[in-house]
Amino acid sequence: MEWPVVVLPDLDRRVPPPSDQVLYDPELGVSIDLGCDEEEPVLHRLISDRKAILEEAELRRLLYVALTRAGDHLILTTTDMETNRLCGLTLLGPGLELAGINFVPVSFRPQDARPSELPSPLPTAPPRLLVKPTG
Repeated sequence: MEWPVVVLPDLDRRVPPPSDQVLYDPELGVSIDLGCDEEEPVLHRLISDRKAILEEAELRRLLYVALTRAGDHLILTTTDMETNRLCGLTLLGPGLELAGINFVPVSFRPQDARPSELPSPLPTAPPRLLVKPTG
């Protein structure tokens, strides 16, 4: 499937850190972090790291799919050029440079986000139901 224009918004959105107390991995088992100790249990850290690697791979796959659906134009949005590791622009930057593809940053202007005022036509005469007497 392909569309003429594809828009990928908010490429600098950060992935929230996992905050699960109970984690499960089919190979490693179950880990419970009750938060009693100052240090995280080793098994909990291993399962959490494994989950993070799988989630990063899925995010990269989804980004690839979204990028390859643009037929004519691809619009990428971000709020800042300083981004974290998983940002789409961070992932794309080196490849764009290597391919010699220039991208043009366009600064956001709040006035561009407001819809223009639509004229509200005032009626020249009241509706006919109000003009004619009933009876």
